[in-house]
Amino acid sequence: MTSSLRIVVSGLAATYPLGGVFWDYAQYLLGFHALGHDVLYVEDTGQWSYDPVEGTYVERAPNNAAYLAAHLARLDPALADRWFFRDAAGVTYGRPWAEVDRFCRSADLFLHVSASCQMREAYLAARCVALVDSDPLYTQASVPDYVAGTLPEPDRERLDGLLRHDRHFTFGENVGAADCLVPAGLVRWMPTRQPIVLDAFGDAVVPLTDRRPVFTTVASWEPREQGPKVDGVRYRGKSAEFIRFMDLPARSPLPLEVALSGEAPRERLVRHGWRLVEGYEVSRDPWVYRDYLARS
Repeated sequence: MTSSLRIVVSGLAATYPLGGVFWDYAQYLLGFHALGHDVLYVEDTGQWSYDPVEGTYVERAPNNAAYLAAHLARLDPALADRWFFRDAAGVTYGRPWAEVDRFCRSADLFLHVSASCQMREAYLAARCVALVDSDPLYTQASVPDYVAGTLPEPDRERLDGLLRHDRHFTFGENVGAADCLVPAGLVRWMPTRQPIVLDAFGDAVVPLTDRRPVFTTVASWEPREQGPKVDGVRYRGKSAEFIRFMDLPARSPLPLEVALSGEAPRERLVRHGWRLVEGYEVSRDPWVYRDYLARS
């Protein structure tokens, strides 16, 4: 049996208090905890946090901190005090910073997921600092200009930070392959996948006969950031690809339903047979989100 390690996981679960985002990062924490490791969740992005009720971004984020605290405790009571969050105003929540500083400096692993964290010296002091690139191409698009010395600040500073990590993982499983157009210089990218802790979903399982006879998915139409540009080509959000499948409902034996957020051609989607529901209605809470998927 592997001896217990001290592991820090970073993420965006409070900055974007939505069901799918929570599961993205909480499952790393829950999985390491279930394996017997000493864990701490740290969210220190420097970004303004999203307020989904008002549909805007806020500097001070006590509601976001309360959201994180409540759902980590529900996920596992042992995680109720295993978190720290600093909002854009510099206000801290959860574990006192002095404790967080000591924990991180003595950690065996700091897992920097989504390149989301302001990497302070305390975080970089961990025995191993590993990046998990959850947005392939966004992360690597600036590499050619960086290598050529033409990348402006602060983008150059961002890639300098990339080089301060000991290991680099990516969800892009073909990054580095000869036929992959994603720039792969500077570091060795190792493929990885989003972990799923099945125990967190066991009580949501619904017998097939009791599920809604509908295929569902949850989506935002466009990302907040402008799509990256590589070799003169501007890459966009999922909207550009979604259009190619506009006629899919006519080919499906069951209705297709999208819990959709953001500016989207909703009338056009409906005309082509897509069922639409508001994204926030199913994403406002990790458990509502989980159950929506489970009952499809």
